[in-house]
Amino acid sequence: MRRSLFWFGVVLTFVYAAFMYWAVGEKISALKAMELNAVGDFMAGVFSPLAFLWLVLGFVQQGFELRISSDALILQAKELKASVVQQTELAVATKQSLKYQGLLLEPVFHLKFGGISEDFDESGRRETCSFTLSNVGATCEQIVVYVIGGSSMPSAMFNFAVIEKNSASSFNVVDIISEEDKWEFRVSYMKSDGQYGYQYFDVVPVASSGDGDWYVSIQKMIK
Repeated sequence: MRRSLFWFGVVLTFVYAAFMYWAVGEKISALKAMELNAVGDFMAGVFSPLAFLWLVLGFVQQGFELRISSDALILQAKELKASVVQQTELAVATKQSLKYQGLLLEPVFHLKFGGISEDFDESGRRETCSFTLSNVGATCEQIVVYVIGGSSMPSAMFNFAVIEKNSASSFNVVDIISEEDKWEFRVSYMKSDGQYGYQYFDVVPVASSGDGDWYVSIQKMIK
């Protein structure tokens, strides 16, 4: 478009110059005898249409360039918006991927009640509740089982260095759990990425019907 306007202006300039030569060409020789102000008026009258022509062409060309620049800015804004949307989707996908990877590193514990046994020692009668902590998720380390009763302080703690995937460890709780109490078993652990986590179990003693014995109901809690 810029070259088209330029050549259009050149053609019009030559056409105008030819017309002016035809119109006043015979009077050019009389310019030497004219006063300077008259020569100036003549030159202004002859060339002012050309100046106005190129001014209009420049204005039109500037309008085209501004339109092109505006279209480029609009296109750039659309591309930037699309890039922001794409980056947002990428961030969401990355977050989901990291969350999924975190779940892959998470152990999945199950707490199983193994029964109650009684024996006697120097202090008298003892009740021992056996439990098994199994892991069907990822291998983890530094496992600590906190047995927490009515207060927030643990009544007992059991430590395990490692519980691998699809393996289990057993422990015994002696003279703590009774059929009148409700307990929380809090399991802390360290995943393979160095992050720590917790899983929780509600342990509720339940009396058996008729025989006076009791067993334990276990429910995993989400906190």
